[in-house]
Amino acid sequence: MSRADRLAHLGLALAMAASAALLLWTTRGFTFYNDEVGWFSAAPVDYDPAALLRPHITHLIAVHRIVYATSLHLFGPEYLPLRVVSVLGVLLCAGLFFRLAARSVGASAALAPTIVLLFLGTSWNTVIAPIGIPYLLSVAAGLGALLALERRDRRGDIAACLLTVLSLASFSFGLSFLIGVAVSVLRRRDRVGRLWIFVVPLVLYAVWWLLTADERQDAFVQLANVVGLPLFVLLSLGATLTSVVGLNLSLDPASLAGFDREPTFAWSLVPVLALAGLVALVLGVRRRRFGPALWVFAAVLLGFWVSIGLSVGPGREPTTTRYVFPAAVMLLLVGAELARGARLPRPALVAIYAVAAVSMTVNVIHFGEARRFLAAYSANVRPTLAMLELTGDRGDPAFRPGVEARGASPRQIGVSKSTYLAGVRKWGSIAVPLAEVRQAPTLVRDRADLVLARALGLRFVPAPSGSLSPACTSVGGTDRPARVRLPAGGVVLRSLDGGGGPVALRRFGDSFSVVAGDLPPGGRVLLEIPRDRASEPWFALLPRGEIDLCATRVGEARTRRYCALRGGLEAARGLPPEQIRPLVTQLLASAPPEIEVDLKTVIAAAVAGGGPGVAAAQARIDAFETRRCGG
Repeated sequence: MSRADRLAHLGLALAMAASAALLLWTTRGFTFYNDEVGWFSAAPVDYDPAALLRPHITHLIAVHRIVYATSLHLFGPEYLPLRVVSVLGVLLCAGLFFRLAARSVGASAALAPTIVLLFLGTSWNTVIAPIGIPYLLSVAAGLGALLALERRDRRGDIAACLLTVLSLASFSFGLSFLIGVAVSVLRRRDRVGRLWIFVVPLVLYAVWWLLTADERQDAFVQLANVVGLPLFVLLSLGATLTSVVGLNLSLDPASLAGFDREPTFAWSLVPVLALAGLVALVLGVRRRRFGPALWVFAAVLLGFWVSIGLSVGPGREPTTTRYVFPAAVMLLLVGAELARGARLPRPALVAIYAVAAVSMTVNVIHFGEARRFLAAYSANVRPTLAMLELTGDRGDPAFRPGVEARGASPRQIGVSKSTYLAGVRKWGSIAVPLAEVRQAPTLVRDRADLVLARALGLRFVPAPSGSLSPACTSVGGTDRPARVRLPAGGVVLRSLDGGGGPVALRRFGDSFSVVAGDLPPGGRVLLEIPRDRASEPWFALLPRGEIDLCATRVGEARTRRYCALRGGLEAARGLPPEQIRPLVTQLLASAPPEIEVDLKTVIAAAVAGGGPGVAAAQARIDAFETRRCGG
């Protein structure tokens, strides 16, 4: 090894150490992000093969599911082990890239693009956030397969086959590497005896694809996407180059990341760099000094862009940041192969490292943007999950905070309450304790109140007749809104002087951020307030005027509401299913504990067309309604 090569390897070790330190520092305090909450909940305790092979949307992520299940088994719901796995994935991809690129241009020239990959903050949801672990595993295994093929012996062939299987089982990016492996094999004279290297992974993936056809949510190819494919590939080239050279820094203050605002980048130079990149590729090919590896790398890259372009849509654009890292890896390998054999003078090397320095500087700034966004997400998602745990079995189990409490809960939470709580029962909580919710900033506590209220379905319903209690207190009577503490269990509000208006609530927060509904002038409404383990009461901001506050016994409000909804459901017979379904959901959410399980059994049987124990469950429901609802 020459002195220059030794210095390059030393530089690689230092760059890897710096990248690892920066990544771990950037991700401090983070928690499960976006799909990771679902992966946490779905991780199988017993490594059930069916659970491991279950598609994630349309992707096979079996290796990733094993990583998550193992981490949860060993460390519980701690995020640090997954952060470490993510960092190791980045380092492994960069190290394998360096080995492949150094074969074309030497270690000194290969180091500069390797540094770019180690600090590619533009692709924050692959390089920085552990949600990118499936992508990193797939890319690392794919690069390993290409490197193994360079051995040109039986051990290398076996390793390439196994690594291709590993890449496919990690994420769909493996399909692009499968194409590259096939091209590498088919270009050789002994290809017939080596077809198994890519045929075995292809067959295994095809079997999985056929067996999971009913479970996948495949994206359909549209004719417009096929027609627009050349433009998509060209723009993807421009977006990748823009990220690699660091010309995507946005100077607009409105683009700063924050709560529910992902990092944004300047893509105005994409068309320019796309054309420049195309010209450079054509000129490089005309040099004819490249080796056969060029077609392998180009096949992987083109296959990657084509697979995305055929199903392009929201979240699958040329500038989608999670695609930047794998595209940058392969594009830089194509560039290294086109430069094979070129003697780079010192000024050229200086220029390459200058570009790498600019890229690194800009992308480290992107690290800060990613941290700002993910730190805000983590600060809000943990109280959100704490509120879901606080509701327990009360409220709608299908409640999705990212959808039904948007603006208060991070929209990136894609799972329902029941799915998350199933994960908590298996692995423990990833939420903050209530003590930390109480000490959180005011805005976070206000958002937590809104999530809790939406999860419980806290809203006014017409108070049934006979719902007024002798224990009533008159409040208000002035020109100013009254702030009152609400009793646990439930309360009936009655307007006494013909006034009325909106009523807002708060619990952990300082602001009355929850709108319970309107108190009609001269009318009365019921608000059920379930008891839970938190000591904080709910407070209400009442409209001007004199209002009676009448406490109800614990459980009585739920029963009255259930009976009222049951009558409404009877009156809705004959309506279209889409109009009846919300009533059924409300009825289930209001079911008293005595019949909650029976009601779920009857509803599930109605959907499935039958089931065990339905007659007995219906008999118990009928007896309860006769006793408590009056028939």
